[in-house]
Amino acid sequence: MIERIQLRGISRSPSDRMSADGGCAESLNVYIDSAELAPSFIPEDVTKSLGLPDGLQADKVFVHKTANYENVIVVAGKSVAVVVDGSYEEFAALDTDESVIDITSIGNTLVISTNKQTLFALYKNKKYLAFEGGFPKVRLDFVNVDELAHTYDADELVAHNGTSFKLEGLSSIELGVEENAYRVETEHGKQLLTKVCEEYQKLLDYNAKRGAFSAPLFLMYGIRLYDGSIVNLSSPVMIGSAFYYGEAKKDLPVNIRVLKDIATTDGRAFDYTVNIDVCNPFKVGVYKFIEDIDLTLWKDIISSVDVFISPTVNFFPDRNIRAKWGEKEELAGLEYDTIILDPANALDEAKREESITSVATFNLIKSYTLQEIKDAKQEMEVITEDLTQEKLAIREPLYSSANEISHGDVSLQKMTTFNGKVISAGGSQMLSRGLHSLNGLHAHQDAEEYSYSFKYYVGTQSSGELVSISENIVLGGQYIEPKIGQSYNQQGQVVSVVECMSEPFTWLSFPDSRCTMVEILKRRSDGIGGASYVHVFMKPHPLIPNVSYGYLGLGTALKEVVDFDADMAGYPEGMIEFDRKDESRKEDLTNKVIASKSDNPFVYPAKGRITMDSKVLSLAIATTALSQGQFGQFPLYVFTEDGVWAMETAADGSFVTSKPLSRDVCINPESITSIDNAVIFVTAKGVMLLQGSQVANISPYMNGRHYTIEDSAKARIERMDFFCNLIPVLTDSTHFLAFVKESTIAYDYPGQRLVFIKKDEKYQYVYKLDTQTWHKVAYGIDLLTPINSYPECLVQGEDGRHTISLYIDDAGSYDSQTFEDLIRLAQQCRLPLSEDQIYSMFYNGRTVIIDLTKVPLSNVECFIDEALLYNVSVTYDEEENSLRTRIYDLSTILDAAESKTPMRGLIATRPFDLGMPDVLKSIKDIRIRGQYAKGAVQFMLLASMDGIRFHYLNSLRGKSWKLFRIIILADLSPTERISWIDVDFEPRFQNRLR
Repeated sequence: MIERIQLRGISRSPSDRMSADGGCAESLNVYIDSAELAPSFIPEDVTKSLGLPDGLQADKVFVHKTANYENVIVVAGKSVAVVVDGSYEEFAALDTDESVIDITSIGNTLVISTNKQTLFALYKNKKYLAFEGGFPKVRLDFVNVDELAHTYDADELVAHNGTSFKLEGLSSIELGVEENAYRVETEHGKQLLTKVCEEYQKLLDYNAKRGAFSAPLFLMYGIRLYDGSIVNLSSPVMIGSAFYYGEAKKDLPVNIRVLKDIATTDGRAFDYTVNIDVCNPFKVGVYKFIEDIDLTLWKDIISSVDVFISPTVNFFPDRNIRAKWGEKEELAGLEYDTIILDPANALDEAKREESITSVATFNLIKSYTLQEIKDAKQEMEVITEDLTQEKLAIREPLYSSANEISHGDVSLQKMTTFNGKVISAGGSQMLSRGLHSLNGLHAHQDAEEYSYSFKYYVGTQSSGELVSISENIVLGGQYIEPKIGQSYNQQGQVVSVVECMSEPFTWLSFPDSRCTMVEILKRRSDGIGGASYVHVFMKPHPLIPNVSYGYLGLGTALKEVVDFDADMAGYPEGMIEFDRKDESRKEDLTNKVIASKSDNPFVYPAKGRITMDSKVLSLAIATTALSQGQFGQFPLYVFTEDGVWAMETAADGSFVTSKPLSRDVCINPESITSIDNAVIFVTAKGVMLLQGSQVANISPYMNGRHYTIEDSAKARIERMDFFCNLIPVLTDSTHFLAFVKESTIAYDYPGQRLVFIKKDEKYQYVYKLDTQTWHKVAYGIDLLTPINSYPECLVQGEDGRHTISLYIDDAGSYDSQTFEDLIRLAQQCRLPLSEDQIYSMFYNGRTVIIDLTKVPLSNVECFIDEALLYNVSVTYDEEENSLRTRIYDLSTILDAAESKTPMRGLIATRPFDLGMPDVLKSIKDIRIRGQYAKGAVQFMLLASMDGIRFHYLNSLRGKSWKLFRIIILADLSPTERISWIDVDFEPRFQNRLR
């Protein structure tokens, strides 16, 4: 009887007794090609063609590839270098405790994530300019510039200060009581209000035409990048409230006094003189500061530092006007009754706060280049000299989305790219220290100096605690002292002298809406006296995203809100006793997907972040539709500790929602690999293929008993010169799941293969996508990790062995006790030295080479010291043992005729029963069919009665057996193939009627 056995690739499940004939327990260095077995090829060493130095020891290699160039980036030790046109040049250095996690690129920009930060490198003129992710620290200090410091005509001064008018023939202005104040309820009172509003508006219009302001306003400033993005945007800075502070101006922006003029009365009615006073018109001055930076690194990234200004805060007019009797006043030597009319929102701090926080539009007022800021003298410059309200309205607006851009430096983790975006699987962010919202930090030279330390408390999701963020500022204690600023022309000559006013602590703000409180510590600069403190509560701004604020009252200094030297009177009891984590500015973002702006890897906006329910492990790009009509709607797979999710994109390209796909949890994030139309990853169940919304296990037949070659066959292969090097692979005991759990995957696009690489192993598992079969390869080289090189399949490896050589002089002259002692020593030092190897040294005089890759140095030293007692010679060649980085091309050669060296292969079939289970059989002949040269294929036959113990058969037609295994040793050329096996056998029925 003749049975044809068609070989199929490695399978280990179901059990041997349930498996069909043709499955392989081992398929080494061959693969299925059109239902035939073809030889695998030794990978090509492309290290020199890529330009890498011969003795290089690299930790990571990345190919920076664009349409115009292809550079090899090398991380070696604490240096990052590039190979360009055959030259090796370092362009960045890492800290002693810093290591690279991942590298990716967008255009000509490299993005390097480390365990401490994110680094960038810009490729220009065949060189990389590297810089840390944090943007330069730019600070602008704003001051009020009093317009009265200039010379004006009398009429202009009157217009600046206020105006007055008369209401004639009124018998009285009746007042109604309301909440301890008074409301104008008569028709005369309404007429008065209308007139006051008209006159007040005239004042505002007059000042606005001159580019001056008569009410507080806000400024924001930030860094503009090459694509127009605004980053490191300050929180709103209030300017102009200083002119409402002090005895001269009281504490209101508008003061309206109605004086009953007795001298002009006719006995029936009175004339009223109405005086309207407003704050002194002012313009805005700025001082510029910048840290010492290298402009060559930033000039291609940062285009300018932009200042944006808001309209003035509208405190008045307000139809809800209130009136109250004022103090007696004197006019021309006579005493008169006074009525004070005030807008409700000017008297009521809640109304003022509502008006202040209603300001949310900003327009560009000034742009500075980094060079201008760096070269500028640190003197004040007026930036609203020619700015009128009409001109402001047509300036470029600051869109609210700019406030959503993260202020802190982001550290990325595992990265991928999609549509010009860098997308990271979690990471961390340093919380911003903020750009302070205080002004007047250049105190008058006669003012008493204090040091103020501000601690902003931010509640983060990751810590569940309040995190304190410190900012130290030195400023004058007397906030209303005038100061003199000098303006210079290009020749350095003084062209104007203006009076500036510093700001009280009217307004505090911080660029994080989660900030709940600020703690301010005050110390004298001369060190006299102790420190005192005060707390101000913060809350989110209702209109400006990602901003919190504290409002203390218009024109009110912080020291008047709460005495610094006093206890916490007036504050909630126990407010100091709260959980906080001082100075821990690092915010954990491991449960987020972080995406940059398109074509801008420097900016990671808030809207580009998606929060998951658990830790994000890694990401992969989807190239197959989840279902019909949904292609591209869910382009990104997110692997978390709870399963796999698909991200959906909005019209603007941002990720907005997510869809759960599978509860399969990846146990090896390094294994996640995108291929042509699917994603591969490893779970506790095995290797999974995610295609669209379907997840399939492609390794269900690999989860059975691990195969190691039988001793009888092993002994014979050890004596075969061309196949003995395969023995370590055939005797390895690492289970398949244990192997892939620690593997990375290289995708061979031409050969449609997945190569599973486990560091320090001498072989790799291979999955053929087109035939859905598993195989092994043992290239005889050390492979480490794949390199981004699609469609090529480049893999980073090592050359040179870390080994010691052992041999014994006068082999065979030692007794068995010495032999046993040496075995015990090897076990004690945990050296990978087997009894067979020691036997070969003792009785055959062979030199044994031991791989020390996985052996601690202390174990090696222990063995070397003791081995000399047993006359074992140890050889260690430092030059031979130096490891050198090699780059190998694992791409399959589709043209089998090409001159590429094939590898010798081995196929061990699973136990087969020839379709007659539990029937004794004797094999008469075995023919291995195919196309190959004579002598290129050999085989060994093993037989068993129980499927557990197999015996090597020296000849056919001998004893009958129930089960058999064939081991094929193949030395095929590129064009040769093994097609199938024909087995001619004869059953031996024992209980059959004759």
